[in-house]
Amino acid sequence: MDYMIRKLTDCPEMKEYAAEWFHQKWGVPLETYQASMDEALKEESVVPQWYMAVKDSRIIGGLGIIENDFHDRKDLTPNVCAVYVEPEFRCQKIAGRLLDFVCDDMSSCGIETLYLVTDHTSFYERYGWEYFCMVQGDGEDEMTRMYIHKSEKVPVLEKMDVFFENRLEGYDRHMRQEVDDGSENGFYKFTAAQLPFFAGCEILDLGCGTGIELEEYFMINPDAVITGIDLSQAMLGALAKKSLFKNMKLICGSYFDVPLGIEKYDVAVSVESLHHYTEKEKLSLYRNLFRALKDGGYFILTDYFAESAALEREYFENLAYLKKKAKYNRSCILSLRHPITA
Repeated sequence: MDYMIRKLTDCPEMKEYAAEWFHQKWGVPLETYQASMDEALKEESVVPQWYMAVKDSRIIGGLGIIENDFHDRKDLTPNVCAVYVEPEFRCQKIAGRLLDFVCDDMSSCGIETLYLVTDHTSFYERYGWEYFCMVQGDGEDEMTRMYIHKSEKVPVLEKMDVFFENRLEGYDRHMRQEVDDGSENGFYKFTAAQLPFFAGCEILDLGCGTGIELEEYFMINPDAVITGIDLSQAMLGALAKKSLFKNMKLICGSYFDVPLGIEKYDVAVSVESLHHYTEKEKLSLYRNLFRALKDGGYFILTDYFAESAALEREYFENLAYLKKKAKYNRSCILSLRHPITA
């Protein structure tokens, strides 16, 4: 969609229109916006600032930077405020582009850390924001979530193998305690229980990592024959040190590229790995898997799934945008940091 992000100091003629627009969206007195924008236009300090997404002279989205967004933590400053996109223009990544633009602009002015108060629980994480603490809003009965964004010293995007190597220490604990619930009904135990129990069965683990699911399976069937494929040599090294199965072959590489063979495995399994890839990419893998499974074989997939096809499409479009912005080749296998893995 054709639109521009405009900074108020670059288009002062929009001040009255912008103040009225934010006033209509949030109900904060018009005079408050006018006063803040007047202060921004003096250009005597970095904060406050105001930004608008403009299409054909119409404001379709916007946000501001102010010292404090009406809460008790005056030390947590400056704050992104008044984030809004017109309903008919939502789900087109406009809010994300605004947030990226503002974070980059503030960073260029020497402000590396921004804060934001919100009732949302899963929106800002998509754009590199992390939950920080609860704050008390002025005149509010309930506490409100505060998020933080720090200009990246470590890239938001990292090559997949590097991403996991950088998180090897403490990875198993994090996955067992923060992602899995560690109970008898946890997905690692559940996944292992779906695999065959007979000795000598051939198991292919795609994206095996440190083999947490294989630890659970070892307790059930220590005589299985395991082939594990993973991009990270460091993760495979950690798995090898666990000395689980007598017959275990570990391959460092992409399971899209490693030959899987024909009618070789009784079962294939993948845990928390395939969400990194698009449907088109996975379909090619599934065809290879079908050929690699013996007659009667099956594939167990335990993974994250987007709430809708539209949301999944938005996630991958956002990833493509970030890859382009970071000048990565489109074919490069990357991971996007998010609260579950960061």
